[in-house]
Amino acid sequence: VKKFGDASRIDSIVAEVGGGIESASPDAQIGLFELLMDGCKEVSRGKNEIK
Repeated sequence: VKKFGDASRIDSIVAEVGGGIESASPDAQIGLFELLMDGCKEVSRGKNEIK
């Protein structure tokens, strides 16, 4: 999946990632996706401090 930021494509993203995320609940998959997107946005804004 080359287009990011589209939560409606979560099934395609999960299939591409594979592994443990495939066995997670749909809510958990969406939560992980949102955290990933938030992290990417923070880094792109220069807020890349280690937490």
